[in-house]
Amino acid sequence: MNQLISLLKILYACNLMAEQAPPSQQQAEYCVGIHDRVKLQFLTKTEIEEITQVPLKQKNKITLRGYDRFKQWEVENPELVQNLREAEKHRLGLD
Repeated sequence: MNQLISLLKILYACNLMAEQAPPSQQQAEYCVGIHDRVKLQFLTKTEIEEITQVPLKQKNKITLRGYDRFKQWEVENPELVQNLREAEKHRLGLD
């Protein structure tokens, strides 16, 4: 869970910065990588193993499951999500 929280802090910071100004290509690539790592946190070990063995179309379906589970997790944990977002907003001086 600690790894997930650390990744979410970075992800929410990426989102907040993107709301302020378009990211550079380097920033965008970094933030996409963080988003991908968040999605992986919501996949089973079997699904993660599958990703390395299937064609791209199937890989996208699997990672979409992780994204859907992540979004559901956010719905189920609104207070934590709000606290993380607000903390990042404050840390970035955007409050």
